[in-house]
Amino acid sequence: MSLSEQLDPSTPAYINARLMELEQRFQEAPQHLRDKREALAHATEKYLTAKAHVFLTADGPNKEAREAQAHIATAEAREGVRVAEAAFKYLQDRVHELSKELNALQTRSSNLRSEINIAGKGRP
Repeated sequence: MSLSEQLDPSTPAYINARLMELEQRFQEAPQHLRDKREALAHATEKYLTAKAHVFLTADGPNKEAREAQAHIATAEAREGVRVAEAAFKYLQDRVHELSKELNALQTRSSNLRSEINIAGKGRP
C-alpha cells in the first residue's frame, strides 16, 4: 500500500505524497516505454521474417495461394505483434492518464496554497 493510499485525499499531505509517487512513475516511464517499443519492434520483425520465409517456401500455384499459406502459418507471430502493440498502447495511455492526474493534483495544490494564504491574512 502506497503512502497516498493511507491518507485522506482531501489533505495537503495526500497531495504531496501522490505528487511524489507520480514523479517517481514519470522517472521510470521512459525506460518502460523504450522496453515496450523494443518488444513491439522485435515482434514485428519476427512476424515479417516468418511471413517472408513461409512465402518463399510456399508451394501454392499463385501469389494469392502463397500469401494465404503465409497468413495461416504466421498466426502466432501476428498474435505476438498484436499483444506487443496492445502492451505499448496501454502503457502510453497509462502515462497520459497519470499526466492528467498530475495536472489535477497541481491545480489542487495551488488552490490549497491560496486558501492557506487567504486564511492566514485575516488573523491579527
